Amino acid sequence: MKYWRAGLMGGGIGGVMLLVFWSVFTAQYLNYDDPVHVVNDLFATPWRIFFTPDSACTIYVPLSMISFYIEQIIFKSNPYAAHVINFLIHAGVVLLVYRLACRLGLKKAAAYIAALIFAVHPMHVESVAWVSERKDLLYSVFYLGAVLFYCSYVEQQNRRAYFFALVCGLASALSKPMALSLPLVLFLIDHIKGRKFTWASVLDKLPFFVIIEPLVLITYVLNSRDMAAVVPGGLALWAWCGAFYINTFFWPVHLLPVYGAPALTGFPLAVYIILPAAGGVVAWMIGGARARPWLVFAFLFYILSTFFVWRFDTQDLNVVADRYMYLPSLGFCLLAGFVLNAWLEMSTTVIRKYIFFGFAAVLLLLLAGRACQQVQVWDNGFRFWGNILKDRPDAAFALKGRIRAALLFDPLFDRGVEEDIKKTVDQRYWKRLAGSPEATELAGRKVFYLRQLSALRDLKALGRAKGDKKDYYHFLAVAHENLDRRRHIMSQRIFNEYSLAINLDAKDSLLYFSRGLAALRMKNDAAALKDALMAVKLEPKEPTYYDLAVFCAVRSGNYRLAMALLDIEAVLFPDKVSVPRDRVKIDRWMSGVQIEK
Repeated sequence: MKYWRAGLMGGGIGGVMLLVFWSVFTAQYLNYDDPVHVVNDLFATPWRIFFTPDSACTIYVPLSMISFYIEQIIFKSNPYAAHVINFLIHAGVVLLVYRLACRLGLKKAAAYIAALIFAVHPMHVESVAWVSERKDLLYSVFYLGAVLFYCSYVEQQNRRAYFFALVCGLASALSKPMALSLPLVLFLIDHIKGRKFTWASVLDKLPFFVIIEPLVLITYVLNSRDMAAVVPGGLALWAWCGAFYINTFFWPVHLLPVYGAPALTGFPLAVYIILPAAGGVVAWMIGGARARPWLVFAFLFYILSTFFVWRFDTQDLNVVADRYMYLPSLGFCLLAGFVLNAWLEMSTTVIRKYIFFGFAAVLLLLLAGRACQQVQVWDNGFRFWGNILKDRPDAAFALKGRIRAALLFDPLFDRGVEEDIKKTVDQRYWKRLAGSPEATELAGRKVFYLRQLSALRDLKALGRAKGDKKDYYHFLAVAHENLDRRRHIMSQRIFNEYSLAINLDAKDSLLYFSRGLAALRMKNDAAALKDALMAVKLEPKEPTYYDLAVFCAVRSGNYRLAMALLDIEAVLFPDKVSVPRDRVKIDRWMSGVQIEK
């Protein structure tokens, strides 16, 4: 009977999770950090992962990168597999939350409520729906595993459990640097378990500090701040960040993938600080004196787990982010579970129980519904950046992201973009088009041009924005290139736009390669060869640059240069099958032997 009830409760949580995250299984990779984790040069030499920080965000997360490497071996670049893996790890975290809640003294009903809230809370969607944030999930699994093993050690003085706690702590730190809080949280666990603060309890934490903090220090050094760059009012910003996460957890209405810097005026800042205190008073009123340990645990666990991500400056794109609250919200979930269970126990009459279950059902529907909405935001890059632009229409970084999503034709990133593009046109058009015998071809052509027009519309806004214009000219050239791909009547304009971008960044090899292609369409072989050679010089390990350089050299009649480039290719890319064939052809041309093209 006991196992049947536990299975039913677990199945209930699993069912709700599937309903909330169902659409994530059809989501694509985003053109926001995901490309680094889908195709990474480190995967060719996986041992280098342990000596190289994550190039997407300059943090040391080798275990997370290893998970992406293993995924590439088994599933290749498959976004569906990536999202299923994230979901399953999240389910594992939810199970560990339930186990930890029971171990810390919550009743099973309260632990179940806490795990359910953790499973479907809208602030946790980012960590599950965004493939790149697997590091949140992995570090949480090992973090909670370390805490559970440490609980066994405290309760039973089990040295084996202590060893496994150390191993899990190390794995957590290798997954994400936020694990630096683990040794501090273990002091909090001692307090909850009634263990006195002694030298022995301090010495127990020392190995955790020794194995975790040096790993975290790598990320700190890579992202260290110049204190002179701290904005005026840095302490106010720091306090605002601390209050923001609590308020957003209890009122998850205005959620964004990327939050802007706040306006730190007196009234909003005071409200952000007062609201958490008011929430604590309400919890005390419902739970009475029994709520005190859980209030203390919730706020201390949150502070110890997040104080190092509260910002003093606005240098980063994200001043705050939902993902930073994934595991730190654990204490508040446990507190909510305790308070709701205390309310249920106080409901001694049928009417009171109806009121409680009605409130609980409404709360669950609101959380699950808001989470479903948030999952949709992470479906594809075009929608993701568009969601940010609704709140910040002039954000240059979001305009660039949506332009890339519109111009990028890649199956890994493209599913869902066409459907969102179609929504920009009256839906009656597509219904009329559906009756046409050439509906598929006409629809594809229409969507193609709509994508270019969408990019040009955003480029108009990007042109008005302040900042680097290199991307503006680059994207403008790509859009015109796509529109001109059959007629070749805009080649000179495209060439000039790439030239303007190169003037702003003379070290971008892709710009030279693209301008070389434009020159080739203009039949300016000398200019095309010059740009191709420059691209090779800047990026000597890109095979497509050599292909263009060899082609232009042959077109210009410079066979010796073409042969020299092929010799370099033979050394750099020994498996490239076209090199021996091209060398034979060029050798015959050099010998005056005519062969068929």
